[in-house]
Amino acid sequence: MARSKDKKGGGVLFGPVLICVAIAAMWKNEGRFDYHLAAKATDPIVELASAEAGRLLSYTEAMDRELLITGGYVESFTGYMIVKRSAEIYCWDRDEDDDGHVTWSKAWMNHVQSNSRNRGLSQRLSSKEFRPPAYQIGKLAIQASGVEFVDDYTSIAASVLQLNAEGKSKNLSVKNQYFYLSKGAGQVIGDERLSFSGVPVPPTGTYFGKYDGARGVPHQAVARGGLIDDLIRDTGVLHHIVGGEREVALVTMREHITKLKWTIRIAGLVGTSFGFLILFSSVVGFLYHIPVIGYFAERGVFIVSVLLGLIVSLITIGMSYLINHPVILVISLFAFVAAFLLLRNKAFASQQRMKERVDRDVGHRVNTEELAELQFVQLLRLANADQNVDIEERKYLKKWAKRHRWSKEKLAELVERANSSEKVDSSSGHAGEQLRALIRLALADGQLHRYEFNAINDAARQFGYSSSELAKTIREVKAEA
Repeated sequence: MARSKDKKGGGVLFGPVLICVAIAAMWKNEGRFDYHLAAKATDPIVELASAEAGRLLSYTEAMDRELLITGGYVESFTGYMIVKRSAEIYCWDRDEDDDGHVTWSKAWMNHVQSNSRNRGLSQRLSSKEFRPPAYQIGKLAIQASGVEFVDDYTSIAASVLQLNAEGKSKNLSVKNQYFYLSKGAGQVIGDERLSFSGVPVPPTGTYFGKYDGARGVPHQAVARGGLIDDLIRDTGVLHHIVGGEREVALVTMREHITKLKWTIRIAGLVGTSFGFLILFSSVVGFLYHIPVIGYFAERGVFIVSVLLGLIVSLITIGMSYLINHPVILVISLFAFVAAFLLLRNKAFASQQRMKERVDRDVGHRVNTEELAELQFVQLLRLANADQNVDIEERKYLKKWAKRHRWSKEKLAELVERANSSEKVDSSSGHAGEQLRALIRLALADGQLHRYEFNAINDAARQFGYSSSELAKTIREVKAEA
C-alpha cells in the first residue's frame, strides 16, 4: 500500500500521532453536544411578543426565497442561505511506498503539494464561505454569524452565475460546473478551477436558538473550541436554521447528527488502522517476535493494522459512550452483575448435582481432599490402560501431584491403588465411560482448573478423542447431572 512521501523513519512518529488523534476524535465524538436534543427542548413560540429575553426558543415561519448573497468572483447568489466556494489547482502528486518507490500523478488538489515538480507553482484562487448580513424568518431577525445548517448542500452550476469585475479580471471561463483559470491549451499543470455549493432557502424555516429580545443569537450550550472539537465539528452552539416545520426540522437534525457521529466513528477506525499500518510498516521486523501478533504479521501488516484498529476503536467508542451516558452505564452494570449472579448460581447448582452423583457412586460424602485423590487415581488408571504408568514421563501427572503437595509416600500409595484396581479396557466404549467418570470427578469441586483440563485432554487424546469430541463429552456429563 502506498503511503506519504515521508521517509520510513517518519512512520515511527507520525503513526502514533495519527492513532492518538483518531482515538481522541472518537472519544470526544461520543460525548459531543447533541444539538437535536437541545433543539427538542426549546419552547416553540408562535408570537414573538410573548418571547422573553434570554429564552431558548424555536420559531417557524416563511422565509424569503429570493435571499441575496453577494461577494467573491461573482455578482451574487440568489435563493441560498449559505454558499461555499471551493478552489482547486491541477498539480503533481508525489507518492512513495514502503520500498521507497516513487509514483508521480497529476491531480486536482485544494492546495499545491510541496514537491520538486510543483516548485514555482502558486495558487491565485481561494476557497471561501459566504453568508448574507442577516437572516429573517417571518418577523424574527437572526444574527448571521455562527448560524449552523443541517440541510444538504446542493451544487451551483457556474453557468447560472455572473462574473463580477474581480472575476473577469481573473480571466475566468465557464466549463461544465466550474469556473476555470487556464494556464495553457487543454488541461495543464497550474490550471485552477472554482466550484460552488449552497443550502437552498426553504419555503418555511425553523430557527432554534436564544432570543435576546430583538433577534436570535447563538447559545453556547457547552464550552468547546479545542483542536479535536474543530476536527469533529463540535461547536457546542445551538443557533440553527432548518428547513420545514418544527417536527420536520427536528427529524432533519436527528438524522444529521446521527450521520455525523457515524462519519467520525468510521473515520476514526480508518485513521487508527492507517496509523498502525504506518507504524508497523516502519518496524515490521520487530512484529515477528511478538507472540500472537507475530502470527498475524506473517500474513501481512495490513491484517494486523486493521485488526488492532478495529479492537482499539470499538473499545474507545464503547467506553466513551457508556461514560457519556451514565444511565445506560448503570443499567449495563446492573445487567452484568445480574447475569453474573445468575450464571454463578446456575453453575453452583450444577456443581452440587455433580457432587451428589459422585457421592452416590462412592457410597459416602466425599471431601475435597478425597475428591482430588479419586481424580488422580482415575487419571492414573486411564494413563495405565495400555502400559505401566511412569509419572516422570507424564508431565501432567507430575504437575497434578505437585499442585496438591503430595509426599512421595502419598504418591506411591495412589499409584498402588490405581495399579491394583481393575485395568481400563482400551475399547472405545469402556474408555469413554472411564473418561466420563474422570470428568465428573473434576467438575464435582465446582472448578475445572487448567492443569485438570490439560490432564483430561491428554487422557482423551490417548483414546482417540478429538478436541470437539471431548468438549461434547464434557457437555453431556454436565447435562446428565
